[in-house]
Amino acid sequence: MKVNAAYVSDLVSKLPLGEGHKDQEGAVAAALRGMLIDGHWGMVLADEVGFGKTYEALAVMALLCDHSVTLGEPFDHVLVLCKSSLLRKWEEEVSSMQPGRGFPQYLTAGHWCDHPVQGLLRRPHVVERRWSADELRKEGLRGRREEGRIQAPPGLYIVNHDLLSEASRQTRLLLGQLWRTKWDLIIVDEAHHYAKLNRPAEIFAPDRDLRNYDQGISDGRFVHILALTATPFELTPHEMMNLLALVRAEPTNLETIEKGLELYVQRLNQFFALRQRSPSDPLRAATVDALRHLRDEDALGSGQNGVGLQELLRRYIIRNTKSQNERRYFLVNKADGRYDTEKFDKLDDLHERVRSASLLPFDGADAIFYLELRELIQETMQPSQKRTFIPNDLRQGLSSYPQVQKSALLRRDLDGARQLSSLLKQWNNPRSLRLHPKVQACVDVVVGIASAELEKLRSRPRSWVSKVLVFNKLIEGTAPQLREQLSKALGRLFDDCVDDWLRDLRLGSRKQLASRFRSETRLCVDRLQQRLRNWRGEHSRVPREFRHDDLHPFKGRWLLDVYKEPLLRRSQQTLFLLHGLQREALTSDRQISDYVERVLVEPVEMSLRKIIDNYLDDKPSQTLEEATLLDLAEREALVLLESSRSVDIVGRYDGGNVREREAHRRNFNQPYNPFVLLVSRVGEEGIDLQEQCRYVVHYDLEWNPARMEQREGRVDRVGWGRADEKFIDVRFFLLKGTYEERIFHAVMQRDQWFQILIGSKRRELGELSPDERNDEAKEVIEDVTDLGRLTPGEKAAVMLDLRPLISS
Repeated sequence: MKVNAAYVSDLVSKLPLGEGHKDQEGAVAAALRGMLIDGHWGMVLADEVGFGKTYEALAVMALLCDHSVTLGEPFDHVLVLCKSSLLRKWEEEVSSMQPGRGFPQYLTAGHWCDHPVQGLLRRPHVVERRWSADELRKEGLRGRREEGRIQAPPGLYIVNHDLLSEASRQTRLLLGQLWRTKWDLIIVDEAHHYAKLNRPAEIFAPDRDLRNYDQGISDGRFVHILALTATPFELTPHEMMNLLALVRAEPTNLETIEKGLELYVQRLNQFFALRQRSPSDPLRAATVDALRHLRDEDALGSGQNGVGLQELLRRYIIRNTKSQNERRYFLVNKADGRYDTEKFDKLDDLHERVRSASLLPFDGADAIFYLELRELIQETMQPSQKRTFIPNDLRQGLSSYPQVQKSALLRRDLDGARQLSSLLKQWNNPRSLRLHPKVQACVDVVVGIASAELEKLRSRPRSWVSKVLVFNKLIEGTAPQLREQLSKALGRLFDDCVDDWLRDLRLGSRKQLASRFRSETRLCVDRLQQRLRNWRGEHSRVPREFRHDDLHPFKGRWLLDVYKEPLLRRSQQTLFLLHGLQREALTSDRQISDYVERVLVEPVEMSLRKIIDNYLDDKPSQTLEEATLLDLAEREALVLLESSRSVDIVGRYDGGNVREREAHRRNFNQPYNPFVLLVSRVGEEGIDLQEQCRYVVHYDLEWNPARMEQREGRVDRVGWGRADEKFIDVRFFLLKGTYEERIFHAVMQRDQWFQILIGSKRRELGELSPDERNDEAKEVIEDVTDLGRLTPGEKAAVMLDLRPLISS
């Protein structure tokens, strides 16, 4: 059998990832060409945030397994290494039972029925803590002697990478076996941390030299490796070499790439030093041309090497990037008592744009408060700090009045502190409430978005409601007030809309319709209860072995009882009623019943039947122990509960609602409440929020351009939303005449250079601000210099393009 480009193309064609995923299929094909044709040990999947590197890696895994089947060779040991907070995400993606969810949805064609890869995906072994290894052994997972060593039994293992440190793996037999196993494939998530030689890097390099391939896990003899990272260019040249060494790049290639990358970074730093000069300046233009030459023609600049740096990196790194025109950026302005938006591009002259914009006025009593707060801060600061830092207290003053009232500054024994504290108590009193200008702006702007979305439904009844994501760093005072005020305003708006719709249809009031929906939902749930009891009888009860707090009260009761009240509450949600009215003729109880049965009850029934059939039946599995089955059943039951819970019109995803936030996230991705999700830094990375959302609001700003990109990346993901929406709208709230203008300029200027720089200079631009490094929470602000603007031509000439080529 000849393994060539045609063979790989045929292989990839067996696993289509669906419409709109050609880039991902291209990445999978490039990775397979690198490993099967070029003979590389491993590849780096380095797509931008939101491209679905997890699915790309799992697709490569499935196709490597299929290739092994063709060769008649085993492929039954796969290891995923990630941090503990990502274990659940990987488990869900690998084995989700939810309809249309998870990687198994792509393996339903006839070719994949009873395929060996199904055995890997059906029961992943998750090792989160040391006791997880104990539980797996109790369930019957025992090592096997192969090639003269006791190795872990076949399977897909998703492992907290901290557990394979030398100290941990010596405490548990299974952890030691994982270390000794010869893996067919290792997948390393967030591999940039390994490149920085964090502790888990010692899994591959106990001597902390990743270029020494004859050591570490499997004694360095694993078959293939995939390293996943969205931020390869934040690494220094030395760290980039560690990343390539992690995937076992050929040593001579490593040497050439290292020298070429160092030269390229030197030239980039020269270009950065010339940033204040005009783009037409001869020296600046010559530097750009020199960079293009290194990138495209001669990585070493010696005239002897005919390969550019870009081609060398493409041998091991695959990086898809998104089209920026999928996002539209807007400043929010207030003039004559009304809010509107002003579109801008990141390459605009933003100084002039912001200078001429009205933004959010901070005047009258609000401006006086702000000036007095600044004076109080100046009074309490050390002389060396003045005119250099913006304290956290001032940033709170730019956020909301409940937030700044919590400031320690206002509890100091100073006349100014007592006066401001007294004023804030008055303004935050519900009887004399005065909203912060930014809070009022957020409420009015979001209500405006909601009104436009409801009008869209009127003109296009089969369309969908686009939701709103609001990023706010301060959760103690600002987030609760935003949620309260937005809930009031949006509740009235959506209720009035449904009432108007019903009035036009002569179907009564919203309360009457909600009551009918609840009654029909109760009847549908009762019928489902009877169907499940007739189908599996006592196996439809909640096992007494379930341990989670949310399931504990239902032990011994029917499994459907867990979901009955959440479903009844959801049936009365205004968004659920609206969803039904715009798609159905709901004039009779029978029509309402049919709609509730199809949209609300049937998905729950499908999931419950799978849980019972796969895990709780008298013969659910011939291969898994009862304790394992019960554990899997409990996990799936909790996922379904989170998806079924009814939440308010405004949800939160932050450290203040840990117990409920997952339900808020799941429902935000469905056509139900919440319409708005308030997100703190907890939700800036690692979660997907794109399925129903196309509005992103930056209530406040991050210093680091990468953090701003991570925020927008929660929505701007491949396959986001609906194709007919075309754009993601990103809105910035800036208070006129305050430090926020300067923060905005600093972030936007950094962002332009952030996209092209590599290593140390890029890291300087993206450094964590002092408020993230210490408890004093002070940000450098007055020493920001103009970093200069890039032209589109310069960016095109110097940016590295590592998108996969169409053919080898």
